[in-house]
Amino acid sequence: MARPTKQSRAVDVAALGCTTYALVIGYDPQAIPGVDGEALRESLDKELARFGEHGIDAAMALVVFDKSGEPALVATLAERPWDVVVAEAGSARRSSCSRYSNGS
Repeated sequence: MARPTKQSRAVDVAALGCTTYALVIGYDPQAIPGVDGEALRESLDKELARFGEHGIDAAMALVVFDKSGEPALVATLAERPWDVVVAEAGSARRSSCSRYSNGS
């Protein structure tokens, strides 16, 4: 007897009639020595825009690795109830933000 498999399906969050708020947290590329901060920031902005393509209202919090980082992050987290928080998003390459599991 074959066993049913659980499959992930792409979900258009906007079609569900709700707004999902996502916060992407990472280090400010302008503050990282030896990195082309401008090019990296451009890449981050493009990746952030991909959330919008799927009906997700996403924001980015870029912090500096010093004493100012924690208060800035706390303030951003307190701005609204975030549905999703992605930390260190730039440290690993994500294949896509277009696949969401609907729990089935």
